[in-house]
Parts: sequence; structure tokens; C-alpha cells
Amino acid sequence: MSVPKRLLTVEEAAVYLGLSKLTVYDWISQRKIQHVKVGRLVKFDQQTLDKWIDQHTVKPLPPGKAA
Repeated sequence: MSVPKRLLTVEEAAVYLGLSKLTVYDWISQRKIQHVKVGRLVKFDQQTLDKWIDQHTVKPLPPGKAA
């Protein structure tokens, strides 16, 4: 049996990401962040947000490499 997906509201997603709601709405309109439309509502799958965070995490340079 699969675990049900946890869908976050825009406000919950903003808190989860540490962003303002306006920034999240801006990213939605620019399609910078994946979201789910449930009728007129915009929702976010928490696992998808975690993957997005991983993809946008800046990794440190190996020792001895200058930026």
C-alpha cells in the first residue's frame, strides 16, 4: 500500500522553503517551481519540493579549486 502524498498550500510551501508567499507565487507564474493544480488551488508535493531543493543546492568545490 502506498503512502498518500502530502500536498502543501502556497503558504505552507513558502514556510517550508523559507521564502515569502509573493516569491512562491512569482515562481509559479514563471514556472520555476513544479506545482499541482487542484481546481483553482495551487498545491505542492512535499517530496517534489525536497527534490527541487536537492537540485538547487550549491555543492562545495573540492579542496584546492578556486572559484
